[in-house]
Amino acid sequence: MAFTDTLQKTKSGPLQVSIDDSCSQLSEADDTQLVYVLMTVEPPEVENKKEILPLNLTLVIDRSTSMRGSRLDKVKTAAKMIIEKLSPRDHLSVISYSDRAEVVIPHTKVDDRRRLAGRINQIVPSGGTEILQGLKAGLREMQSVPLQDYVNHLILLTDGHTYGDSQECLDLAQQAASRGVGISAFGIGDEWNDEFLDALVAPSGGQSGYIAEPEQVIHYLRQRIQGLGVIYAQNVVLHEQFPPSVQIKEVFKLSPFAQPIKLGRNQMSLGTIEGEVPLVVLLELLVDFKGKGQMLGLPWRVTAEVPTLDTPQISLSEVHGLIVHGESQGVISPVLIEAVQILNLYRMHEQALGDVSRGNVDAATKRMERLTERFREAGLNGLAQTAKAQTLHLAQTGKVDATGRMTLKFATRQQLTSRLTSKMRS
Repeated sequence: MAFTDTLQKTKSGPLQVSIDDSCSQLSEADDTQLVYVLMTVEPPEVENKKEILPLNLTLVIDRSTSMRGSRLDKVKTAAKMIIEKLSPRDHLSVISYSDRAEVVIPHTKVDDRRRLAGRINQIVPSGGTEILQGLKAGLREMQSVPLQDYVNHLILLTDGHTYGDSQECLDLAQQAASRGVGISAFGIGDEWNDEFLDALVAPSGGQSGYIAEPEQVIHYLRQRIQGLGVIYAQNVVLHEQFPPSVQIKEVFKLSPFAQPIKLGRNQMSLGTIEGEVPLVVLLELLVDFKGKGQMLGLPWRVTAEVPTLDTPQISLSEVHGLIVHGESQGVISPVLIEAVQILNLYRMHEQALGDVSRGNVDAATKRMERLTERFREAGLNGLAQTAKAQTLHLAQTGKVDATGRMTLKFATRQQLTSRLTSKMRS
């Protein structure tokens, strides 16, 4: 991975961390400065080839009435595909839920695949959507084995809002993360709560995603299982002890998938390192530091579990320095520039949605017009067309089209990952 002269790299046997920033040399300014820091955590160049841990997987499937037809049919097909992809060492459980949960496949080794697929066929739609019931049942099944001996992950599929149990779901996700259980969640169609699913996966650094059409279910689940099947490190956490002059405004994971990171008390759960794919996060900092010739230190520590090691728990720490000069100097990495540009497009869309929620439709429309042009300038013509259609709908109705909103939000996230990957390989 090639960075510019601002790169700081720390190596430690099982992991190496690279840090790049947008302004390693701060200007001597009176105002608060915006600084971006790109952190990459990845396996060493010569990776330990010891066998990885087996997967302890739970699928939690929405079978509410709204899933009737092609949605549930495609989900069942995807679940049977997963059964075929898992190894005999892996463990699986499947839960279906509506306003109550049913254990479709009790926690078991993946051996008699035909029998397990037959159980999937028995799922039939009924009732409303209470996600808490499914999560509780799924996490109970997962704990049938010693969690420390497995890569533990729960995948939730839903097409609707949960009723009255959102906070309990979020509390349960926090508890699961503390036990080493990751959660990913995918919404089908456009009638589910994307902010809720983002919050649900945040404690474990998992993935949330948008499945526009039932036919895409297989693709998304296959992609997620492929990543989980090659976990190199899990429970990766970034700890920071930045001075009072530095405020973290936002943290966004860019790879292996784009996902906002929840800010905790001096620490952030980053999720997993999947195979040889680096874990990349972008930090946006507000820096208020004066003093020409002085250095501002940003102490950080990364902890993780590398299951293939005899001593899995590792910790790596360093201090990244920013020096105050008369004017900003240094060359910025093209990888960092690309990441910031796409992230700003994502933010522009989020700001337009905020304008709509506050009843300021004119401001939202103008912002969407600018976003359309920015997408075109970035060569993202498909997103530009979606943004233009969204702008017209907003101007005519004063409302946001749900499908267009979901498409822009999650497609822009995907661009963050794909553009980053392209730049890193070049």
